[in-house]
Amino acid sequence: MLHVSGDEDPLHPRWIADHLAESLPDTIARTVPPRYLEPLAHEEAVDDAVRSFLGDQGHGHTPRKRVTTGEPT
Repeated sequence: MLHVSGDEDPLHPRWIADHLAESLPDTIARTVPPRYLEPLAHEEAVDDAVRSFLGDQGHGHTPRKRVTTGEPT
């Protein structure tokens, strides 16, 4: 299981994320930049975490269009 979390998240505080990741067996925890403060870095880090977890080395991957506006959603 992949568990992605970040600092500065008011809905899912880091201490809860860490506790959850430690409680689940075979969990890989990745920390990413905060979504609302660094939207592009967040999106790229989540992409990297998922690709790494799935073992995708980018072969045959077509880059997707970025939809992040930089504004909170």
